[in-house]
Parts: sequence; C-alpha cells; structure tokens
Amino acid sequence: MIRVGHQSDGFAFRLDPRSYRRIFGEGADKSTRTTLFIGYDTKADVDQYNGPMWEQIVLILTQLPASKIRKLGGYRFIDSVTGKTLYESN
Repeated sequence: MIRVGHQSDGFAFRLDPRSYRRIFGEGADKSTRTTLFIGYDTKADVDQYNGPMWEQIVLILTQLPASKIRKLGGYRFIDSVTGKTLYESN
C-alpha cells in the first residue's frame, strides 16, 4: 500500500510501514527510500500523467520487479487524508 499526500506543487508517495516490513523485513536497511515526491506545474499535468505513473512509482519505492509485485498481490494507492483508494492494480 502506498499513501499519497497532496501538496500545493505535487504529490508525496510513501510506502506504508506495514508494506515496507512485508517487502524488506524487520531488519531492512533503513537507507532504503520510502518516500517519493513528484511535482507539477499545473493540475492538467497531474491528470495527464497520473495513471501511467502508478506502476513506475511502485517500482521505485519497492525496488522490486513488476512480476514480484504481482505475486505479492499488487498494489494500492490510498489518499493519506481521506483514506480513499485512488488506484488499485488488478
């Protein structure tokens, strides 16, 4: 699960702590990046690229190949404020 935070100039994507432990284990290297910020200039930028970006964001945050992510059950993006599912892979 990836939590999505909205900011005035972009979005912060954060790997949920439970997902982090599931992927990397309890003793994982703490230098592993769990947050990614993607900025935008206009709202149209977000609407145009949001869909195609989902899987790329997951690949960056998890450092796993797409096949392994599918074996783990896919992924879900959750709005950090509302808890609403923004996107869920099949």
